[in-house]
Amino acid sequence: MTPAKANMIRLLMIVMVFVMLLMLWPACISISAQSGFGYGVAVQLWGQDPEPVINGVAGMGFDWLRQAVRWADVEPVEGQYYWEPLDILVAAVGPFRIKVLVAIYDAPDWALDDGGSGLPVRLDALSAFLTEMATRYRGRIAAYEIWPGVNRAGSNGISPAGYAILLQTAYNALKTSDPMCVVVSGGLEPVLGEEGVNGMDDVAYLTELYRAGGGQWFDVLGVHLNGYDNPPDALPGSQGGNFEGSQRFFLHYEELRQVMVEYGDAEAQMWLTMVGWASADGSGQGYVTEEQQAEYLVRAFEIASHEPFVGLMVVNNFNYATLVPAGDIMGAFSLLRPDWTARPAFMALARMRQSVRVWDEAPIAAERHSADAMPDVPD
Repeated sequence: MTPAKANMIRLLMIVMVFVMLLMLWPACISISAQSGFGYGVAVQLWGQDPEPVINGVAGMGFDWLRQAVRWADVEPVEGQYYWEPLDILVAAVGPFRIKVLVAIYDAPDWALDDGGSGLPVRLDALSAFLTEMATRYRGRIAAYEIWPGVNRAGSNGISPAGYAILLQTAYNALKTSDPMCVVVSGGLEPVLGEEGVNGMDDVAYLTELYRAGGGQWFDVLGVHLNGYDNPPDALPGSQGGNFEGSQRFFLHYEELRQVMVEYGDAEAQMWLTMVGWASADGSGQGYVTEEQQAEYLVRAFEIASHEPFVGLMVVNNFNYATLVPAGDIMGAFSLLRPDWTARPAFMALARMRQSVRVWDEAPIAAERHSADAMPDVPD
């Protein structure tokens, strides 16, 4: 037996113990966080054995997982769909009360313009793909995040006006096929360095998206946050560390919330669909220690769960370190090490979840701007 395999088995044994403890935790325990707040973690299960990871998510007491799905992987040839990896994931989640959020990105070559920008120019093809997907997984995929990182330069970048059109296409296709699903706007991300080269400032982008009429085409605003080496409760610009710009702080989401309020969208929820601190041995620019990663993630959940407008927070990430090459930044965010041993954050988050009910009611946001008209997200 390889060391990695042995560590994976040990992790599963630890998870089983946590599952038993969490199942025995009194159901009547009071909840200090707002009712309906969701606890999620990003996973990478495409083409992987889902059992150890999903058991790990359940063992932590988390009730959401986020899986990124490349349109290009599912429909490499127009009209020919490869659903098997997603079928396996959805089936594996079935026995647990865990809801699935999928992040849709990266169009196939046949749907691109000649520049190969990674953005669909054939919106009829995007509509057909999402219609097929939402019909197939109706009641089993609870939410769809459309084009995460849309404000960044690169394969998924698009202007606010163009994204408003893309969102309208996606929203109509998904809601027609599965009216109960939640449509999440693509998580806006921090843009570092020179704006215009690396992308568009997320606050400016959201402002322009509302001006273009895009606010009516999502149920929930998606936001991505990277705390760098700043504590989660530090006020933007208050630290003397390596990263002092407001986008480099967890509380930066308050600036995006202000834009929502200014454009009359105060009743809509915000979901923090990727939140993390990259950990590394010792210290380094933008990195924290494993112990700090654990402390900061727990504190971030404490903060977010008390915000009435935040319905879900998703940790970046659970298992990427077991899949990506050494030195890949996504591995530094992971709750697992490359050899499948758990970083301190795994245990810290599991202990955190013991202080609230194991299975909270899901965030509800399936209809726009009307809390009274919002149906439950299906189990």
